[in-house]
Amino acid sequence: MESLRDCDEGEESTESTESLQLIKQAVEGSGGGKFMAKAIFRALQGNWVLNRTIKSNISTYPSGSLVGTARFDPRRPTAEGFAAEYLYVEDGDFKTDTGMQFRATRRYVYRYAEAGDKLSVWFVKTDNETVDYLFHELKMICPHPADGEESSSIPAHGVDEHDPRQPVPPKDRIWKATSHHLCIDDTYDPEYEFAFRDVEVPKWSVGYHVRGPHKDYWIGSVFTR
Repeated sequence: MESLRDCDEGEESTESTESLQLIKQAVEGSGGGKFMAKAIFRALQGNWVLNRTIKSNISTYPSGSLVGTARFDPRRPTAEGFAAEYLYVEDGDFKTDTGMQFRATRRYVYRYAEAGDKLSVWFVKTDNETVDYLFHELKMICPHPADGEESSSIPAHGVDEHDPRQPVPPKDRIWKATSHHLCIDDTYDPEYEFAFRDVEVPKWSVGYHVRGPHKDYWIGSVFTR
């Protein structure tokens, strides 16, 4: 007789397969060309090695470093208007500059919307799964070709560097993105870099300054395969 555990595992496997198919359809659909947020969203899926550095300018918030893992788990979109969604889960060991060490975890939800080609990051409620509210939405910055470089991906007349609807960049090009988040009196200013190798992203990073009446620190995270 099939056990309840077997049923649960089968349902999880089916949902994971269906979610992957939804993402594949969203980022490889037949309509139009490949947009940058689509390409980046697709490349995030799976497991990453995470290295993070925190530099604080105030004594009440510790400086230190974290080494751990992060993963982007595909799941069905949990709100209308989004074509695909990941639950982001990170886990690692944080060590302060003063020698204290403890386990640290964090969760977000990453969403992709076809309308406007938008990638956004959302906070998660205490149940570790349900979306709470918007953290920030990435604003893509189109890279310029290197001196002497010609690229069919970038029109000769130039592009709007803030237009996210640009083709996938040439091999080994770095795309950047910025954003902003205001939390009461505290500001967060994320800056992303995605290092493309063909259509894959083997390395990416995000760093942001946090400033407020009682906060002044910088967080830099590097993700590698």
